[in-house]
Amino acid sequence: MQTDRITRVLLAAILLCLVVLIAQNLTPDAPAPVLEPGASAPEQASSGEKIYRDHRGREVKQSDLVVLIQTVGNEALPMDMRVWAALQLQGVANEQASETLIATLDHEDAELSTAALQALAGNRDPRVREAALAGLEHEEEDVRVISKYVLDSLAEKPAEER
Repeated sequence: MQTDRITRVLLAAILLCLVVLIAQNLTPDAPAPVLEPGASAPEQASSGEKIYRDHRGREVKQSDLVVLIQTVGNEALPMDMRVWAALQLQGVANEQASETLIATLDHEDAELSTAALQALAGNRDPRVREAALAGLEHEEEDVRVISKYVLDSLAEKPAEER
């Protein structure tokens, strides 16, 4: 039984890699994601592609960002892939990512809702506070704990950064 789960996770990771590769080859001129208010402009890679930064300062290419956003919202993909993609969006200053994560907060799967909330913790979108307040009422304890974490993280930031 454990082997089945490991196999499923490995297949999901391979599928995600294939999706990224296909997206990079099929959508070289993908529309630029919109920055959130107060976010700094993305850097330019040597290839001319925009580079965003996540909550740890790691680079996120525009093409990868588009794939991550699509993965989170794709109901046909395995839940493990969608959860992983949501977590990769943490701290990325992008309106499309924020909208996708906030829309995911209502999902019936608590693991995905929790991942979306966790990803929003480092995000400066003004709707994050509203989503976290709503998460305090969620039936799953993990979602309520992450909601409190998000609200605490917003309280620590100076008012001009929120």
